[in-house]
Amino acid sequence: MLEVEGDFYVGWIQSSNYFLNVGLDRNTVNNDRMFYKVNALGWQQSTEQGSVMIRPYFKQKLTTGINNVHKKSDWKIYPNPGQGYIQSTNLSNATEYKLRVLDLQGRVLKQQQSTNTIDISDLEKGIYLIQLLNSNNEILQTQKYLKND
Repeated sequence: MLEVEGDFYVGWIQSSNYFLNVGLDRNTVNNDRMFYKVNALGWQQSTEQGSVMIRPYFKQKLTTGINNVHKKSDWKIYPNPGQGYIQSTNLSNATEYKLRVLDLQGRVLKQQQSTNTIDISDLEKGIYLIQLLNSNNEILQTQKYLKND
């Protein structure tokens, strides 16, 4: 992180006729903070209503952080919707696995090792994500779950 005090300016110089990956957001007006310089007249305030947007350009394939795509199993959770316990079936004969319960912000609320049942009776009613993980903590599958009281 870079901390700066006082005025701070960011700019670019276009030294060729190639396309610049810059756009204008017309929904956010900041032209009182946008300046341009075309010739020796110096910096002039922009009269265009909006904000400059920089559009990144990637020449190479963008990495998403997903290494492997796991084949979907016949893993099921029930009852869905439910109230107190989540049952899971068809764990593909895995001996080492985890069940994990997350809220919609991605916080891990519960986690159980090598079990077909997880108790969620103490959780508020709402929507949760139930994940099946292998022994390397890789997520094999995620399902939505509705808890109602």
